[in-house]
Amino acid sequence: MRLIRSILKGGVYPPDGTRAARNHPTWNAMIPARCVVPLLQHAGSPARRHVDVGQHVEEGTVIGASHGYESARVHAPIPGVVTEITRLTLADGRESKAVVIELDGEFQQLGKSIQPRAWRGWKNSRIREEIFHAGVVGLGGEGIPSHVKYSPPENGLVEWLIINGCESEPYLSNDYSLLRERPQQIVEAVEILSRLFSPRRAVIALTTHTRAASSGLRKAITAADARVQLQHLDDKYPQGDEHTLVRAVSGRAVRGAASVTQAGCMVVNVGTAVAVYEAVVLGKPLVERTLTVGGNAIARPANLKVRIGASIGNLIEECGGFKHAPRKIVIGGPMRGHAVADLSQPVTKLTTGVLALTEDELYTVPETACVHCGRCVRACPMGLEPVLLHLMIGQGDHRAVKEAGIFDCTECGCCGFICPSGIPLVDQLKQAKSWVRHEESDDGE
Repeated sequence: MRLIRSILKGGVYPPDGTRAARNHPTWNAMIPARCVVPLLQHAGSPARRHVDVGQHVEEGTVIGASHGYESARVHAPIPGVVTEITRLTLADGRESKAVVIELDGEFQQLGKSIQPRAWRGWKNSRIREEIFHAGVVGLGGEGIPSHVKYSPPENGLVEWLIINGCESEPYLSNDYSLLRERPQQIVEAVEILSRLFSPRRAVIALTTHTRAASSGLRKAITAADARVQLQHLDDKYPQGDEHTLVRAVSGRAVRGAASVTQAGCMVVNVGTAVAVYEAVVLGKPLVERTLTVGGNAIARPANLKVRIGASIGNLIEECGGFKHAPRKIVIGGPMRGHAVADLSQPVTKLTTGVLALTEDELYTVPETACVHCGRCVRACPMGLEPVLLHLMIGQGDHRAVKEAGIFDCTECGCCGFICPSGIPLVDQLKQAKSWVRHEESDDGE
C-alpha cells in the first residue's frame, strides 16, 4: 500500500509504522562478541583515543577521552581486548576512528544490582561532573554533549524544562518504550535536571503516540511528589523538533541560529533523561541505548536495548532477519535518517532506529517542474517558503536565499515529503546552506 500523504499547516502526518514494535516489551539484545566503537558519537570534536591494540579493557573503561569543548567521553561497552584501531564512514557521512574490541572477560555491572547514590546532597558542579564522566550526549539525534548543554546559561534562568517524549518521527517507538517501562527513572531525572536549572515549570511533553504512557508517569510523579506536568500535543511531524516543541509548549518562537536556551527553555530527550539518571544515580557510563528495529521488511519489529558498537546486521538477525527484500536500509527515522548499504555499520549513541523499508513503504515519483501548489509553504513548521527558496537556489542567488531565512530551516524534510513534483527540496536547502557558509568564510579571509 502506497503512502497516503496528509498535511496540516506547520507539519505533516506521515504514516505511523510503529504499531508492530511498540506493543511489545523492550528486550535486551544479545551481547556482541565484537564491538566497533567510533570515537565520534557526538556533535563536536572526536574523542581522543585512550587505548592501544592489545590492551585489555573492562566494561566502562574510557577508550576515548573528551578532546575540545564540544566533545564527549567514549567507553568500552564490553570487557575484552582491543584488537584493532580502524577508520570508518558513519551513517551521516562523517569519518571517524574506531576502537575494535573482542569480548573477553567478565562484566562488572551487567546483571548485577547497583546501589543508588545519594545525589541529593551533591553540589550542582558534582552532578555535571558525573554527566561528563559518563559521556552522556543528546540521544534524540543532535548529539550535543550534555555537560556542555547543561552548563549555566549565559542569558539567565531556564524558565521551561521540557522533557521531549513526542517521538513524532515515523516508525520509531524507542522513546515510548522508555516512557512506558521506566517512568520512575524519568521522573527522577526531571528532579536532577530541575536541580541544575531551577526552572519555573517542568513539563513532560507527549503526543497521541506516546500518551498511553501517561498513567505510569502520573503514578511516578505522585509517588515522588515531583513538580512536573504532563502536556499532550498533536502527533504531527516534526512535533519532536526542539524549535517546534518549544513553540507548542511555551509559545516562544526560536529563529535562525538562536538556541532554545536563549528563549529560556531547556529541551531534553527521554532517552537522554534516562542516561542522566543512570550517570548520576547509578554511576553508569553510556555504553548502551534503546532503539527501534522496524520496517515491513523485518520479520519481528521490536525495541531493543543494545550495546554501543554492535552491528546493525546482528540486530536485524536477532529480529528474525528479512521477511521481504528491503528496498532501503535506514539508520534513524525515515524523515531525517541516513540510508546505508553496509550492515556492518555499528550502533552509536545517536542511533535511534534501524529500518528496513520495502518498495511499498517508499513514496517515489519522478522529479518534475514545480507546479507552485504551495503545499511546501503550508507544511513548513518554521513558516518559510521553500518554493521561493527553490527558485532562488536555481538562480544561484545565495544572498537572497540567506535574506529569505534559509538558516531558519531545521532540515525536517516536510517540504520534500509533501512535494507532488518529487523535488528534493531539503537536499537543495542543505546544499544552499553550505554554499552560503562557504561564501561568508571566503569573504572573511
